[in-house]
Amino acid sequence: MPVIIDPTTNTEREVDETTYRRMRQSVETDSRENLITVVGDREDSVALWDCADGTWTSPIPKNLAYQHYLRKLVYKCSSCLFTSIFEKEMETHINSVREQALQHKDAEVVSQMIGDRAMQTCTGCGQAFQARKNQGHRHLEAIQKQTLGHVGTESVFMHRFSLIASEPTVLKTSPLGGVDTEGLRTSTVEQRPERPKRRRRRGRSKGRLE
Repeated sequence: MPVIIDPTTNTEREVDETTYRRMRQSVETDSRENLITVVGDREDSVALWDCADGTWTSPIPKNLAYQHYLRKLVYKCSSCLFTSIFEKEMETHINSVREQALQHKDAEVVSQMIGDRAMQTCTGCGQAFQARKNQGHRHLEAIQKQTLGHVGTESVFMHRFSLIASEPTVLKTSPLGGVDTEGLRTSTVEQRPERPKRRRRRGRSKGRLE
């Protein structure tokens, strides 16, 4: 049975012929973006440069590389690593970034004790984080970085793979617009007092005198 390198785990595994033919067909018809790498004779394989994320692929059978991967076209966000084989998904992507930016406009991190746990809550989306890992700050910083990075974003239609490490061959670019950065600020922490613990009154049993 064919042995492939699973792109999700980067480990080798065997697949039956039917599964392999279905996976290969998905590559040939451009309905799949993940790489199908067959472990075999390295002399008949070639590594390709992924122009989308700037990394080398695992060795790919030469016939599959030349016939399909080097012809593969994708749409890529000019501001991040998001790619899709469907142009409409680029609008969905930038709209998602806009929605997160709007949701976190003037957002801050609220720090409070919940029981015996120190927690941080984002006032923008309401997500709670453990304070000891400072995840609340990291969350807002990630949103801020994403928003500031998507100002004047374009959809880039390009060849995804190349035989050499190089800039992508761009066929066309289309403006996607930007993201409103007004109201975006560095994360701050508001301290909220710990909720007082309610003590249960315990009645004392009175001894009986005889």
